[in-house]
Amino acid sequence: MCKRFKLLLVALMILIVLPILPMTACAKSHMPTVAVLKFNINKEALVLYWRRHKVRDQDNRSGLGSDDRVVREHGQLAVVPEEYTAMTNMLTDGLINTLVSSHTFKVLTRDRVNRVINEQRFVESGDVSSDQAVKTGKLLGADYLVTGSIQMLEVKTREEKIPYTHEISKQRYGLLMANIQVIDAHSGQIVAAYPVQVSKKQNRVKNHWQQDNKIVTSRDYFLQQLKDKAAKIAANKVLSAVFPLSVIKVAGNSVYINRGVGANFKVGDSLAVFKPGQRLTDEHTDQLLGYAQLPVGKVRIETIEAKFAKATVLSGNPQKMLGAIVKALVKDKHVVLAGGGLENTPGSSASPLQW
Repeated sequence: MCKRFKLLLVALMILIVLPILPMTACAKSHMPTVAVLKFNINKEALVLYWRRHKVRDQDNRSGLGSDDRVVREHGQLAVVPEEYTAMTNMLTDGLINTLVSSHTFKVLTRDRVNRVINEQRFVESGDVSSDQAVKTGKLLGADYLVTGSIQMLEVKTREEKIPYTHEISKQRYGLLMANIQVIDAHSGQIVAAYPVQVSKKQNRVKNHWQQDNKIVTSRDYFLQQLKDKAAKIAANKVLSAVFPLSVIKVAGNSVYINRGVGANFKVGDSLAVFKPGQRLTDEHTDQLLGYAQLPVGKVRIETIEAKFAKATVLSGNPQKMLGAIVKALVKDKHVVLAGGGLENTPGSSASPLQW
């Protein structure tokens, strides 16, 4: 009797588990694999930036050594500031970690990616041809490749006397500009290309600055914060390229969006809602460029949960929004680093360079 009961129990377990296994496998198969290639430095962009700012030779004043000096040779940079090199590693690791925490992709480890792409010899230049992308995607087992380049990194400090006091205010400004590309590893086509620009400002009274935690007020920590902001924006760009923001449910005058904490919107933001329209194809290459967007309405974010967000419909018919694409309304931002009185730092556009 006991033996028969055990056999019956095993049979029941099999009946319960078997239907679940295909569902689990199916769920996992829907999670695309992403390989993040190491960020490179756009040397030509740096040359143009420094030339626009009319950099002059002041090596002695900045304390730059001959080994660290940046020299232009035929439009190229002979030596790149160490901070740029460090930032390429920081951004690469930061983007990998942010994508992993999204629980939306299978993200390959950096070591595994490096072992394969070092043989392809396109990492330093950042140029990935269609054939290279397909070949690398097969070797890595990746669905998408993400490449990036740093266009500009600027960090400056300024000191000002606070009126009617004996205290001095110390300010630090930072600006980081980069570009990222998302490449379909199966076709070799660029799915999306985005600019990433972040800025940061740090204010302290000089006396307090010296008393504060040295880690928090350090230049390295400031660069880490710039990196964190850039990695978050870049990860959202990748998510939007592979999984566009869309309406997954409609309930009365409310809609639910397939992105939650970490998305590039906050409570109170207004978003535009579109339906994909006619296919847009390049008549010369026959390449699909995308789809025309038909406006459906606007919504306002009310709550943000871990995996989704709830919004109220401001305009348009809610019933026509199911499955529609959602986009944040872009606000123009002009980031300008403070001028005069800044302390020059190695590798900045105001640092003493000789052309």
